[in-house]
Amino acid sequence: MNRSGFEVCLRVKAPETKDKRVRVKVRFFASLRERLGVKEVYVEVRGKNPTVKDVLENLEVKTAGTIKLTELLGQRKVLIMLNGEYINDLNCMVENEDELALFPPVSGGF
Repeated sequence: MNRSGFEVCLRVKAPETKDKRVRVKVRFFASLRERLGVKEVYVEVRGKNPTVKDVLENLEVKTAGTIKLTELLGQRKVLIMLNGEYINDLNCMVENEDELALFPPVSGGF
């Protein structure tokens, strides 16, 4: 864990030599879920070493119209968990059947 309290991506493997296809479940929480109107979607990405960034760039949610996550968020950042661990490195590699959880920015206090 680094100073921010987030896990640093520890998935280090030898680079793949051929393209592979992975299917990742993406779950939405709180206001993201409400705004999109869906709990989860599956995203398929191809590449030698697919990353969280690849998944997010290929994420489209089909509601009344197709919404890209980047359009929904603008410049706002989301908290991301990969298989139950918070991450702050979008270059973490993903494997088939991994799960991403996306949380909207939060603020508050007592």
